[in-house]
This record gives sequence, structure tokens and C-alpha cells, in this order.
Amino acid sequence: MQVPPSSDTLTPTEARVAESVDRDLLVQSIQRLVAVESWNGQEGPAQELMAELMTDVGLDVDLWPIDLDEVTAHPDCSWEIEREQPLGLVGTLPGNLP
Repeated sequence: MQVPPSSDTLTPTEARVAESVDRDLLVQSIQRLVAVESWNGQEGPAQELMAELMTDVGLDVDLWPIDLDEVTAHPDCSWEIEREQPLGLVGTLPGNLP
């Protein structure tokens, strides 16, 4: 399902990037993600799936448990939903930064 980008709104570089997107894979990934129950403080399974999806496209992934004792000890800590096992997730392109 290729939808050509509008040359009126994208730079040439942006158009090349948009053309390289695998839209079918993107839709499948989004469908998988929204199918995961991830509300009311239970975002872990969705974050684990995101880590998998990031790894699949070649990102370096860092997924770690957040230390609740450390976070809640901070005087500015507040949240509306209790979390039992929160996760942090970062995906980066491999390689060295300039």
C-alpha cells in the first residue's frame, strides 16, 4: 500500500524517507500494539512489545525496570495511577554520535 507523498508538503529528503516506509509493516505493528492491554498502570507488556519492534527494525534497545523507591523519594514525584513494575524504554540508532 504505497501512498505517494505530496511534493507540496515534503522536502526531497522527507519524500525519500516517506517512500521508504513499509506501510504494511507499520500497520501490522500498530495493530499488535493496540491489541495489548496497557492501561491503568499496566504498560509493561506494551513497552516490552515496543522493545521487540524497535529491535526488529535495527534499533539498539535499552529496557529497564524503574526503581520505584528512588522515584517516589524525589520531592517532585507525583502520579495519578499506581504502578507496580514500571519500565523505562529507549531505542537509538546504532553507531557513534558526532
